[in-house]
Amino acid sequence: MKARLVVGVSIALVVGVAVTLAVVLTLNRTKDKKVDRQYAETDHVVAVYDHVYISGPATSRDEALRIMRANADIFGHQMSLAKSKEVELIVFPEYGLTGYINKTGRESLHPYVETIPDVGTDESCMSCDSYQTGSETVNYISCQARNYSMYVVVNLLEKVECDNVKGCPYGDGILIYNTNVIFDPKGCIVAKYHKYHMWGNEKHTVDRPLNPEYIFIDTPLGRLGTFICFDAVFEEPSLALISRYKVDTILFPTMWTMLNASTQFYQNIVEYSSGFARRHKVNFLAANIRDHDQNCHGSAISTPIGIADAYYEPSQTEGKLLLAKISSIKNKKYSKITDSNHVEASNFTVVTPPDGRDYHVNPLDKTSDTVEVCYDRLCCKVEYENKTGSDTIILAAYSWFDLSENQPGEVCLLQTCRDESYDSCFDFPISESDIRFSHIRVSGHFVSSYVYQWW
Repeated sequence: MKARLVVGVSIALVVGVAVTLAVVLTLNRTKDKKVDRQYAETDHVVAVYDHVYISGPATSRDEALRIMRANADIFGHQMSLAKSKEVELIVFPEYGLTGYINKTGRESLHPYVETIPDVGTDESCMSCDSYQTGSETVNYISCQARNYSMYVVVNLLEKVECDNVKGCPYGDGILIYNTNVIFDPKGCIVAKYHKYHMWGNEKHTVDRPLNPEYIFIDTPLGRLGTFICFDAVFEEPSLALISRYKVDTILFPTMWTMLNASTQFYQNIVEYSSGFARRHKVNFLAANIRDHDQNCHGSAISTPIGIADAYYEPSQTEGKLLLAKISSIKNKKYSKITDSNHVEASNFTVVTPPDGRDYHVNPLDKTSDTVEVCYDRLCCKVEYENKTGSDTIILAAYSWFDLSENQPGEVCLLQTCRDESYDSCFDFPISESDIRFSHIRVSGHFVSSYVYQWW
């Protein structure tokens, strides 16, 4: 059976400050069976929901509750659909209940914050006879989890009382945490996680815990760990959950933005989650919101042997429920993949797309070949067989250092083009292509040992 490269979505191996070592991506069905033996015998049906949220400015608690309940009702309906498909766990996005409300300052968050009971307390299993004041939305989700008897992961803004004299950085009497909440099939809160790495305006509106948290639970689906969005591109807590605490599955609510979809085309959560899952041999359940203003698009369920289900349709205005079977992963091994046959490629074409970066480019213009391209000490290679189709496809390399963020970056990019000009390869998005391969292997010789599919 031939492997199919979905070339409308570019493949990129990228280096940055920390995270996933994934220097080789192989699309070859003959090798999948070897990885598959690492799975347990029992499969579990899971879901993520790609959500178009309802939002609006709220000047009162009642207005905020109406907005959150409207989103929560959509979540409840998706749980109902998921239950009919025998789903055992469902993940909803970051800011999925509130909408992205960080644009106008911290005071815009106040109507939305909720008190979330601590794990293991009497209050963590909430009553469905009457909703607790100040915790109405979390109470509603608790009852839905119980009603449909499944694990549910949602993201809320948690309010924690603090001392204005000593412990309230913003002086408003509370700490506000971007918080993942995991409910078990009985509707009880079994885990809470507070986001550690803030993104954008969150740095000025949301409180950060003193230290990164390592949150996981043991379930019939395996050991489940969770973190939020920007946390995924730092070593803590993401890698520690896997290497130190042996987590099988990552539950990942996110508001994943591509920043500038016309130039930073390799910042796709579908690609990132697949690279993370392949390298670390975990399942990665990424639930994203769809917000055109923020360039947030795409959700995926990824496993160590590839993407089980994914959705990336920026133009659509309705949410999408993704379903897949996963297993807990046994005998995980962590080894660096190296390319012993590395040879620097001196021939290339320089292409400067709208982002102002000078990419070094070589085409894949034969039926079967090995193509290399280098940029300073970074070298990228693609080996492929039986290419069919008439579209132009390139391998590109680029490395940089972002002084404003103190972040280095290296990227190996395999990308199709709109026409025969290399400039058109960077005119994102390219939604479809006729290119197919029977086998393709992309690798990189990187300066850094931290490789993942983003910055």
